[in-house]
This record gives sequence, structure tokens and C-alpha cells, in this order.
Amino acid sequence: MTNRHTMRKVSGFGVLLLAACYAPVAKADTTYTYTGHDFTTVSGSYTTSNFVSGSVTVSNLLPLNNFIDLSPCCYNLPDYSLISYSFTDGQQTVTELNSGPRTFFFVTDGTGIQEWDIRIQDALVHRFNKT
Repeated sequence: MTNRHTMRKVSGFGVLLLAACYAPVAKADTTYTYTGHDFTTVSGSYTTSNFVSGSVTVSNLLPLNNFIDLSPCCYNLPDYSLISYSFTDGQQTVTELNSGPRTFFFVTDGTGIQEWDIRIQDALVHRFNKT
């Protein structure tokens, strides 16, 4: 009788352990922000007080120690997708609503984003890098 009771407890524990291993991971939108330095070379209506700033919102915290491609054609990690973005240089703002083709590459290490290369196209091509 004792062995049967013990086996039921062990089986119950195995089911709980199995359920814990396959439980869905909680996801949360994550926004990364960027503020660049003042421009050093300008033309037209730009001044050396202008700079690029903006944000990128993705469907989950980017994984550490990885290369992540969030370009529309090439998501290399299915649990991560680009939700929205907005960048401004002080005179114009580009978002997912007013721009065309885009590429978003991120390289992370154990502490977070170490490199990113973002290219957004509307009438002009805008390129934002952090290296």
C-alpha cells in the first residue's frame, strides 16, 4: 500500500514538473530608446544643436548574446517582432506609419544592445547606427 501511494505522489510531481517545463513564457513589449550626439557637420536648415533621437518597440526583451534581425522580410527569431518605431532629427520624424522599407539589426552581449544598424526609407534614406 505504501509503494502505491508513493508512486502516485511521484507521478503527480512528474506531471507538475512537465507542465512547468512547457508553460508559456510571459512576453511583454519592450521599448529601447536612443539619443545621439549633436550634429558636428550640418547644411540647409540643420544646426549643430540638432541630433537624432528615437525609440524602437519590440514584442519581447531582446535575447542576450545574439544577433537579431527584425527586418520585415527576415525575422531570425520568431518570438521577436518589430511593433513600432519613431526617430527624429529635430526637423522631421519617421515612424512605421510614414516610412517605407526598413532594416533593423541588433547585436547584444551579456549586458544588452551593443550595436545596432537601423535603416529607414521614405523620400530619403535615414541611417542610424550605434557602435
